[in-house]
Amino acid sequence: MFIILFLFLPACKRETGHDGKSILKVNFSVSATSLDPAFASDQPNSWACNQLYNGLVQLDKNLQINPCIAKHWMISEDRLTYTFILRQDVV
Repeated sequence: MFIILFLFLPACKRETGHDGKSILKVNFSVSATSLDPAFASDQPNSWACNQLYNGLVQLDKNLQINPCIAKHWMISEDRLTYTFILRQDVV
């Protein structure tokens, strides 16, 4: 068991970049074909875009919806129209 752990341990290392920030390297079995969120229609592309871009909202650890780049939002009475107000620093 320890031999197997010893073999896989080097594949899980963290590196530090030149500016002191951590670098995370991830290997996919299928490579992403686009980093454009408009074309992220499959799992590898969606995962890559989720790592690169912030959404309008985000879920917290209790799965509650919280603002991300949206400052707040309104939902129409018929619940068909959602209006998001963006933060000033992302406009």
